[in-house]
Amino acid sequence: MVNEVMDEKVKMVSRLQWGAESPRCRESVKGSAQRVIIHHTALEYCQELTHCLQQLIHIQKMHMKERDFDDIGYNFLVGGDGTVFEGRGWGVIGAHTKGNNHDSLGIAFMGNFNIPHNPCHQAVWLVTAG
Repeated sequence: MVNEVMDEKVKMVSRLQWGAESPRCRESVKGSAQRVIIHHTALEYCQELTHCLQQLIHIQKMHMKERDFDDIGYNFLVGGDGTVFEGRGWGVIGAHTKGNNHDSLGIAFMGNFNIPHNPCHQAVWLVTAG
């Protein structure tokens, strides 16, 4: 079963494809990320591509305008259907966990983990049980 899952291709959506604004600044990670930090967006769960794209644009605007981040805070975001959206991307310092961004990779599941029976719960459980 694990091999079947590993053989499946991940659907990736680049910043260009989802219409990301250009970052004000990009700072590279020095060396390899030492940990992965899992978040949730605390917004509605999104399953449809168009809904996830709307949320991405909303999150980036909120992070840049309200929180004064240089870009969307996460390196990657995961939609309800498993689609991975490029946030800041590989090798770029995020703005997701104050004091721990310099050597980590921030991945956010799009949805709210506080809502019972969210489909992302099983995915998070699988990642953290590892």
